[in-house]
Amino acid sequence: MTYSKRNCIISGLIGGGLILSLSAILTYLLSPYLIKYIVSQRLILSSPSSDVYSGWKLAPIPIYVKFYFFNVTNPSAIVAGTSEPILQELGPYTFLEVREKINVTWNHEDGLVSYQQLARYYPIPEMSVGSLNDSIFHLNVPLASMLSRAKRKDDDLVYGFIEQVAVGNGDDLFLKHTVGEILFNGYHDDLLDFIEGAGLSPVSVSPFSFFGNRNNTNTDGHFTIYSGEKGTLDKFGLIHSWNNERKLDIWNDAKCNSLESTWPGDLRPPYASNDLEEIKLFAPDLCRSLSLSYLTRKSTKGVETIRYWASPSLFDYSLQKNKCYCLDSSCPPNGIFNTSICTHGSPASISFPHYLFADPVYTDNIQGLHPDPEKHIFYMDLEPNLGIPVETKARIQVNMMLEKDDKVDFTENLTASVNLPIFWRETSATIGDDLLSQLILLQKHVPNIIIIATFAQVAIAVALLVATLICIIKMNTINELVSRSSRPSKPFRHTRPSKKEYKTVMTTSFQN
Repeated sequence: MTYSKRNCIISGLIGGGLILSLSAILTYLLSPYLIKYIVSQRLILSSPSSDVYSGWKLAPIPIYVKFYFFNVTNPSAIVAGTSEPILQELGPYTFLEVREKINVTWNHEDGLVSYQQLARYYPIPEMSVGSLNDSIFHLNVPLASMLSRAKRKDDDLVYGFIEQVAVGNGDDLFLKHTVGEILFNGYHDDLLDFIEGAGLSPVSVSPFSFFGNRNNTNTDGHFTIYSGEKGTLDKFGLIHSWNNERKLDIWNDAKCNSLESTWPGDLRPPYASNDLEEIKLFAPDLCRSLSLSYLTRKSTKGVETIRYWASPSLFDYSLQKNKCYCLDSSCPPNGIFNTSICTHGSPASISFPHYLFADPVYTDNIQGLHPDPEKHIFYMDLEPNLGIPVETKARIQVNMMLEKDDKVDFTENLTASVNLPIFWRETSATIGDDLLSQLILLQKHVPNIIIIATFAQVAIAVALLVATLICIIKMNTINELVSRSSRPSKPFRHTRPSKKEYKTVMTTSFQN
């Protein structure tokens, strides 16, 4: 092998090793950014042909809504003032909720997409305990609203109306209807018909139900969110405006009215900062955002997630950030949120189920409540890379104020005014196996593949460099041997004997 050919081989091995080493470094350093870029670009909601459009337009995972009702077991004793309310929890009564975006329009110039949302509810008997035909005793919500209005405004006209229309012995204060009627079907009542006929209610109240006007209708308003186009990927899925307004005009503070960084619950910016202190979830029914606080990192169905929860601080009015949700500068005891400003003045409120984390004032005069964090906390587990909710359990209780009022015969004997729980609901969703496998691939397998590819290139580069070293050593050895074997022999040179040797030789010769 010629010298130049050997040098070419050695140079090739060294060059290949160095190139593979550089490639391994670049693979390790740049691949995560390249993957983030590719994934992020595929998330952009730019048209009906976008990868995420179909799953965004029609929720691809089942959403289950479970209703738990509080049956009032002693209505007559409550009115007579001989007992405080004794409640019995019934349910769950389970429904499948299907959410669909409608009237979708794009504003490509500003990177926005607008829509409305329909919600449909389908009963699931096999996941329910009891039937929608179960009858329960419940507070007469419209009457309780009128009682509250009369007391709040000291309105003699309303008091007179109540005395004339409502039955004096208090039979109208608690009614008996089926779960199906209370939830969706609605029920007629002489008092309700009179209220509506007299124009005393700003909204239709007859037939009355909690969700009849929400089934297969749009009641959440008009949303505009960031689509990810035109450099809006860092705000992807967040609210730009609601009902064409950039902020609310309800509360007495700009922070509470702000829609900045607020999320409608579907899409979130990909690869956002991990372990955010909180995320803000907009609740149209409440006319406000709910701040979910960082709780912990955990594994949900094999996917690494971040759990956010509605902590006790959500309804803690000792905190300055919550004071702007107090009406008339009067904050309720911690544990509830007064929704009257968003429910046409109705004395309604929300809390966590069974008044979890609430001030004892709410449970002191009610029997049958058993708050349990395992059953009643509100949480959401988000996959941190794409911001996809892996598992959600949103739990909220609806309460109604029943006020003791000496001006009304059938409330003057009440033991105390109480925020009476009506029902609580759990909205839950867990991603399916297909999406789960994709998240696991993105979260675990892809990084492993990058690591394996990096080490494979490093191993090959090391092997090439070792082979080069061995080749150089062998070639140097061969060159040395060849050099020795081809070196000419030294010519014979006669050596003159020393004087001693010469004397010995000569002496021997003469003696012979």
